[in-house]
Amino acid sequence: MIILVYLIPDEIEMHQAALSEPLSCLAHGWDRINPVNIGNKILVIGAGIIGLLWACLFHLHGIRKTVTISEPQQKRRTLISSLGLDYKIKSPTELKEQFDLAVDCSGNAPAMELAVSLLGQGGRLCVFGVANPKAKLSIEPFQVYKKELSIIGVNINPYNFSKGLALVQSMSERYLDYGKLGISIFSLSQYKEALDALKKGEISKAVFKL
Repeated sequence: MIILVYLIPDEIEMHQAALSEPLSCLAHGWDRINPVNIGNKILVIGAGIIGLLWACLFHLHGIRKTVTISEPQQKRRTLISSLGLDYKIKSPTELKEQFDLAVDCSGNAPAMELAVSLLGQGGRLCVFGVANPKAKLSIEPFQVYKKELSIIGVNINPYNFSKGLALVQSMSERYLDYGKLGISIFSLSQYKEALDALKKGEISKAVFKL
């Protein structure tokens, strides 16, 4: 067994450091989807914690007015507004425009199928969310050919933890506020309350304090 230990910089608080693992996955995803240019029309699918962190990452990189977040749950759509990113927030049924890049954070096959249909010429779908291994994605090969579409897979965070910590440093002051991200801290004895809040969409992530 190999145990890896990373030194947390003094300016990072422990509760922010808890986000270094998902942010290390985002760092790998960012490498996979680049180049991402200012002005690209981007769709983020799902407003759980991963979708919210992707939205913050795009904002960090200066992509401001051209991002749309798609989320079916009203409670989660309300949560997005508290981040102050000034992004468009829509339910999936309201999506009509075309996008250059779609990042799926839901793992939901129908949501990905919809995203593919909304991609413009040269559009790309990033499959970031973890789908059920038995889920199937139905696409039209002719549309892939005609529009020159690309599908990009992202598999967790190979050797990227240092990049995740670097993102925590860059994002902590502006973006990693637990209240705005909808993250709640629970004791282990409150695990039922935590799971219930997640299912209802009242929070985006549960963190357990030991």
